[in-house]
Amino acid sequence: MIVQKVMNISNEEFFEYIMENLHKELQRIVSKDLRVEDVKEGYTFTRHFKRGKQEFEVKSEIRVLDIPNSYMLVMETNGTEQIISHIIRKIDDDHIEDTYEEDIISNRFLVKLNKSMRSKATKKKMIQTLDLLEQEIINRRNPETTEESND
Repeated sequence: MIVQKVMNISNEEFFEYIMENLHKELQRIVSKDLRVEDVKEGYTFTRHFKRGKQEFEVKSEIRVLDIPNSYMLVMETNGTEQIISHIIRKIDDDHIEDTYEEDIISNRFLVKLNKSMRSKATKKKMIQTLDLLEQEIINRRNPETTEESND
């Protein structure tokens, strides 16, 4: 599923936000000593999850990290790959177009069926994700706006 959105942020702001959040998440999962410079294309990590009594792991890889143009994260579990990517086109200093893609690749019938049945909900969720991402970046730029809206 692909969604495109023009955003009122710069490509530098977008990637600064992505890298900062990715780094924090990796410090939590992998190591508190992980440096921002260590997070680069080809970096792999594993997350362990528990659902009820069942435990499973998700192997992830940063397949593409071409700042300020594109980012792709691939997560694999049980023969199923989930791909999340952003391709950024700079419109001007304050605007970008984000081509955001989420895809699930699997040979498993139930995964394929679920993917096809949820496409409308997935697209709506992706648009909401981009809207929230844009708003968080704008709020970081103008912290006093966030404080006023919280009063």
